[in-house]
Amino acid sequence: MICQPNNWSEDSFGGFLDNVKKEVDIITGSLSHSHLVENKASLFKSINYLNSIKFSINKALLDYLNNDGKFLLDLIKEDNDTHRIITLKIAESFSNIPFYLNVHADWRGRIYTQSFFITYQGGDLSSALLNFWDGSPLTKLGLLNLYIHGANNHNESNISKESFENRIKWVKKNYDKIINLDTSLILSAEKPFIFLAFCLNMKELHINPFANIYTPVFLDATCSGIQHLSALLLDLELGISVNLSPYNQEDGPNDIYSDLIEPINKAINNYGENNPKYDSLSLIELNRKIIKTSIMTKVYNVSQYGIARHIESKLKRKEYDTI
Repeated sequence: MICQPNNWSEDSFGGFLDNVKKEVDIITGSLSHSHLVENKASLFKSINYLNSIKFSINKALLDYLNNDGKFLLDLIKEDNDTHRIITLKIAESFSNIPFYLNVHADWRGRIYTQSFFITYQGGDLSSALLNFWDGSPLTKLGLLNLYIHGANNHNESNISKESFENRIKWVKKNYDKIINLDTSLILSAEKPFIFLAFCLNMKELHINPFANIYTPVFLDATCSGIQHLSALLLDLELGISVNLSPYNQEDGPNDIYSDLIEPINKAINNYGENNPKYDSLSLIELNRKIIKTSIMTKVYNVSQYGIARHIESKLKRKEYDTI
């Protein structure tokens, strides 16, 4: 939206301007369940705050991709070329004006943007093109968080799971390549466009340490659903597993997904060993990437069918030649 979305309250329908007449509820999704969301004051407050944030297009990144870095669009392939074309066209259209991202919630209280192509919940290019409209020079802590952000999005050798100190060291080690926009370093990043936006920021800061920075820096939670449950239950052991307890910054964060790989595989293997009809399950070796979504959504009451679909989506069918 090019103007701030209307505020939500118990007495008013917010968001898009025409929602005053359409009266689409703040909670979206199926109405077939029996859940009832009450006491929405905190939800209204959160959504009204998110709706008030003024964003802009990352013009430095857009200009680079339109000129010197145009070759990167050919080298960094995406599954959907049409999606990329539309994303870049929208970025061009909004490149000189502020805008707002309207959000809504589901019945679990999870919040989503209603924009599709430019959003902080989007893919690599979509997120990389998004800036705050209002920037600020970085404090010492802000600069360290920017370093961590850069290391996270490159993620060489899974460094995002190491300590903050190691991630900061990684940026310092690769500093010259970063400020010189080294092509091989950018192309080897897990999220090359977000990492490129980070490199452009670092190049600007190298020239002017007091330059305004507009890039949103995300610090991810550790399985936030389990974090909430462990906090509500005052479960110290579980809280440590999801990093709610202080730990030495020189150590890497705990990772409950990795901790659960062995017991999950063991349970599946045992089932296969004890049930000859499903003996192939005794050979199963699921990894973190495969089980993460199922663990994360279990605390949202995901069904067994839902878990099966999550796992299926991470697997590839291997075809064998017949003799």
